[in-house]
Amino acid sequence: MIKERDRSLDEITVKKLVAICGGIPLIICTVLSILKRRNPQTFTHRLSNCTPLELIRELSSEFLPL
Repeated sequence: MIKERDRSLDEITVKKLVAICGGIPLIICTVLSILKRRNPQTFTHRLSNCTPLELIRELSSEFLPL
C-alpha cells in the first residue's frame, strides 16, 4: 500500500513505517498523508522513538484522510 502511493520511499523506510503502523490501513493512510509534508526518513525515525501516547499525538486527526 505504501509503495503504491509513494514509489520514492526506500525499502527500509517502508518496512519501518509498516511496523510502526502495525499494518493497519487507516494508520498507513494517515502516515502517507503526513509524508506529503514531511521528510520520510526524519519522520520515520521520530515515530520509531515515540511512546504510544506520543505516536497518537503525531498521528493527530488533522492528518486523517477524508
